[in-house]
Order: sequence, then structure tokens, then C-alpha cells
Amino acid sequence: MGLRAEYKLFISHYFKENDEYKRLIELLDDNISIQYSCSSIPVSYKYRSLSKMQLEDQLRMQIKPAHCFLALDGVYLASPEWVEYELKVAGKLGIPIIGIKQMKIKEVSSIISGYAKAVVGWNIDSIVTAIKDCSI
Repeated sequence: MGLRAEYKLFISHYFKENDEYKRLIELLDDNISIQYSCSSIPVSYKYRSLSKMQLEDQLRMQIKPAHCFLALDGVYLASPEWVEYELKVAGKLGIPIIGIKQMKIKEVSSIISGYAKAVVGWNIDSIVTAIKDCSI
């Protein structure tokens, strides 16, 4: 993959901004070797009144413009139904998936490893390299 001015990322969520999500954003914000924007919107007031089908539509719209999907294993374990849906959508759209293992855990969930083009730990250099290598 050549140089890109900005990588558009989708980060797994289940309509909540959890600690892993926030930590990843902080790591990416602090890293000067990558410019990125995030198409995922984990928290919005409007989500409270949406049906499951409408929430699925929201996720598809968030995932579609992404160059790369970062699948947080801890988020998957907290909400497997939603994250599996996100993984399936990204897979159908041909968006590369990078699995990020939970802290201090050696393996990533089998569902994430089954979809992932790469699996990395919580090392920002590994995450950035995977983003640059895998993004469309």
C-alpha cells in the first residue's frame, strides 16, 4: 500500500464508547506516523429510538467508507451479536479487518481471527503497520 494522506477507519463498537475504543483513539491521536479519521460513531442520542434494522443500517453506513476495520476483541466479547454483524458487513464490502487482542490475552476470539487479515496486540507500532499494510 502506498502513502495515503489519511486512513479512514471503522472501529468496532456496540453503540457505546467503551474503554478499549477510547484507548485506541488516544493511541492513534498520539501517533504522528499516521493521519486518520474515524467513520465509526459509537454514541449518538438518535440511537436510543432506532429499531434493530435501523441500527444495522447505521452500522452499514459507518462501515462502508472505511479503508480498514479495527475489530477490538474486548468489544466483541462484550457484545458478540453486534460485532459479528459489523464483521459480516465489512467482509461483504471487502474492507480489510485487523483484529486487536485484549490486553494480556494471547489469543483473539475465533470469530475475529476468522475474518481478520491481520491480528495484533496493543502495540501502537504494530497497529499502525497493520493499518498501512492492510488498508484498501
